Amino acid sequence: MLYTLVIRTSVNTIKEKEHLKGSSLCARYTTLLESLCKKANCVSCYFNDLNPPTVRCFSSTSFIQPNIEHLDKLAEAACKLFFFTERESSIVFSDITLSNYFSLDEFTSRKTFALKAGILTNRKDKTRTGNSNSFVHKTV
Repeated sequence: MLYTLVIRTSVNTIKEKEHLKGSSLCARYTTLLESLCKKANCVSCYFNDLNPPTVRCFSSTSFIQPNIEHLDKLAEAACKLFFFTERESSIVFSDITLSNYFSLDEFTSRKTFALKAGILTNRKDKTRTGNSNSFVHKTV
């Protein structure tokens, strides 16, 4: 499913955006991230000299900037889950585990954004009373 999404977004947006015609991984992931952010929140805003992008490939995007706080916090949580926790709990994790990486105020909004964007998937866990979450792919 992820590969289909990457191919579709690449084909659709490369025609529209000259800066993404390069074959770099940064350009491809930027295209994917831009489309996921647009799906979750269609507000557009641009990076500029007063608010420069953290990644050079983000410079001409319009949907990443309004969502950069969500993305930064989700990236931080993903890194901690993948690199600092036990292997079996890093791929699939509960809401309780995910909530450890956000403040009480942030948890709902960050999780909702990630679910709408398709960065995070949520499934009813048959063995537990709660839900299980996972990132759509370890590179996203």
